[in-house]
Amino acid sequence: MAIKLIPLLSLMYLAVATRPDIAYAVYRLGSYMASPNMSHWTMAKRILRYLSGTKDLGITYQAKKPTPDENHFIGYSDASYANNDDLTSVSGYVSLMNGGAISWGSKKQSDVSLSSTEAEYIALAEETREITWLRHLMEGLEYKQPQPTKLCGDNSGSLAIAKNPQYHKRTKHFDTRHHYIRQKIKDCIIEVLYCPTINMTADIFTKALPKPKHQTHSVELGLSPT
Repeated sequence: MAIKLIPLLSLMYLAVATRPDIAYAVYRLGSYMASPNMSHWTMAKRILRYLSGTKDLGITYQAKKPTPDENHFIGYSDASYANNDDLTSVSGYVSLMNGGAISWGSKKQSDVSLSSTEAEYIALAEETREITWLRHLMEGLEYKQPQPTKLCGDNSGSLAIAKNPQYHKRTKHFDTRHHYIRQKIKDCIIEVLYCPTINMTADIFTKALPKPKHQTHSVELGLSPT
């Protein structure tokens, strides 16, 4: 008899709206919706038990008065190379504002990357689009940010490619749309910066992590007892 993952819709709502710490787990579970088996049902129950034990957690924000030269929010981007069954990679990104996450995502990349640098570059481009949208939203709320928004990545190769628009032999096969990031750097919309992997908050959206590291990144996302 086919197993129906009925709780998944509720889990997806939580992962999208209030609980970024389960985004990766829900993404992986959702990829087996077409033909789930007992192991996936066990995984769903494990997520529910985790939520039951952490039901007092919620995203909290710290009030502060913005200054004209301040970044209203900061972005983090990461990727897990060939982490899916079909050898596609996983993109993870998050935007933080006032000590809490305001936008995040964990998703499968549509293209098979030939290197970890390519996977990281695709993830950077995805977060760049998210940052562009957030900047437009903030401007509509009269919080225009004159300074470039900081976008942090932990792969020096992908950051170098983003900063340098010159021809690269190793990037000639890259999909043109991923070079969107270069235009935004040129237009001073974003500024890409290196972030050590140990401090990469978006890592929680790309792979299963040991409990201590998962808890550390959850705190960085602004999750605390409410």
